[in-house]
Amino acid sequence: MFNCNIKRLISVLKQTDVFVPNESEINKIKNRLNMNNTFNKWILNNGTSYILEKKGSDGVKVWTSRESFYIPSYKVKSIDTSGAGDSFAGGLIYCLINNYSIKEAAAFSSACGAITTTFEGPHGVFTIDDITELMQNREEIL
Repeated sequence: MFNCNIKRLISVLKQTDVFVPNESEINKIKNRLNMNNTFNKWILNNGTSYILEKKGSDGVKVWTSRESFYIPSYKVKSIDTSGAGDSFAGGLIYCLINNYSIKEAAAFSSACGAITTTFEGPHGVFTIDDITELMQNREEIL
C-alpha cells in the first residue's frame, strides 16, 4: 500500500503545471519521496512549469526551469491569516489567465494574501485597485 501511495503522489505531481505548497507541505512531499536535495529539479523536469513556495510573512520563493527568485512579503497590519492562502491562489489564477509574467503573478498573489490578513475572518472584500495600491506603496521589486 505504501508504494501505491507513492506512485499516486508521483503521478499527480507529474500532472501538475503550477505547484503552490507552503514550506511544511513541500518538506512532507520531499521526505515522502526521499528527494530532499533534488525535489525541485525533479518536479521541474517532470512537467511542472512553476513552483511557488508560500512562506507567509516571509514572502514567496519561486522556481522555474530557467530561474529562481524571491518576492518579499508586503508589510501590512495583519489581524487574521484565515483565507490568505486562498487569496494567494485566487490572485495567481487571475494573473495566469491574464498572461502576467510569473514574477508579476507572484508579487500580485503575495499582495492578495497580505491584504486578506488585514480583515477579521476569511471573507474580506477588496478590489484589484486595492492590490495595485498596496503593491505601489513599496519600492517596486519587478
